[in-house]
Amino acid sequence: MTRRRRGTAWLSARSALDQAMRQRLGSDADVDIGWVSKAGEGLDRDVFVADVEARGANETVKGRFAALLPRRDAPPDVDDRARREVALLEGLARLDLPFEIPRWSATVEQGDRAVLVREFLRGVPLNAGLLPADLFPPWDITGEIAAAVHATPTAELAELVGGHGTRREHVEATLRELSDDLPDSVTEDAIEWIRSHLPPDDPAVLLQGDLLGQNILVDFDGYRAVIDWEYAMLGDPAYDLAIVTRGLRRPFKRSDGLQLLVDAYRRASGVELWEREIRVHELLLHIRWHQASCRGEGQHPREVTLEHLRGVLGRAARSDSE
Repeated sequence: MTRRRRGTAWLSARSALDQAMRQRLGSDADVDIGWVSKAGEGLDRDVFVADVEARGANETVKGRFAALLPRRDAPPDVDDRARREVALLEGLARLDLPFEIPRWSATVEQGDRAVLVREFLRGVPLNAGLLPADLFPPWDITGEIAAAVHATPTAELAELVGGHGTRREHVEATLRELSDDLPDSVTEDAIEWIRSHLPPDDPAVLLQGDLLGQNILVDFDGYRAVIDWEYAMLGDPAYDLAIVTRGLRRPFKRSDGLQLLVDAYRRASGVELWEREIRVHELLLHIRWHQASCRGEGQHPREVTLEHLRGVLGRAARSDSE
């Protein structure tokens, strides 16, 4: 049987895996890399995996590893994000966490890009559609993982991730980053609603920054893992939940999806986070997307992003009654 033809990206991934092993074990290491296959796609990077066995003078490494290749259209900061992620994972590996993370990672330089190489963790992505919702309710698991991330001590991590000093500073900084050229009254109303619902000036917490289902791995034995920390920072805990719900009318395909997520987070964290606090960040996300569409950028035309923003604003206004 012949294998189907592949592109050339796997060669770059194979080279990155080889480079990473030699960085770890020494340039004269004996490195054996198995079949390299594409395992997924992120926002800016493609993920390739392979089984690796490498022998150095003082260490032998055997297991499955991932190489995350920046795509050609990836923004310039993708390289700095990869290097920062490696530093953060090293810091997190020194802590006693209630979930797994890649315990070894490195960056290798390929041309003018930085490729992240890390352990490939077992488990099924929470959003893969392969898990029974009654046993693996995604709102409960996401809320519990978010609470655990936000409880992580930040003293040793602050310099590694950057971010904001308080929850309110996070929102105010994001408002300052928005374009001053407001395209319509809906955007004006959304910003006014945000300014009248600023979060408290409580200390910022560690945010994973991209707690979507593909970055949470689970298994039937209670195993939990979190991958892809490139967007981690210090900030408002409501942001991590807003990245999950994104202003959708039916998060998790349920009309009560947001409330289920908030309830799970409160149970796990003991923190009184409110729906309206998550709506602040949902609105900020949609304002950014709408302004991008007005510049001729983004995935959707201006009329679509305007309608989405109007819908999120309406749901935000209704959350005032909670």
